[in-house]
Amino acid sequence: MPARRETRSETEAFQARLAGRSAAERQRIEAEHRAFIDGEKDDDADFGDAEPAQARAVARA
Repeated sequence: MPARRETRSETEAFQARLAGRSAAERQRIEAEHRAFIDGEKDDDADFGDAEPAQARAVARA
């Protein structure tokens, strides 16, 4: 699968969703996302059940 390109708005939205998560969780999610962008993985990172409240507030602002 060829590498995928990510837009600036997609990058900003991804970074906003990482806000409020532990360092270990951010590292895991970023590694999964990088593998998806590089074409090594078919599915994007798994953020779990829901976004943290802080990320939702940032995304709405």
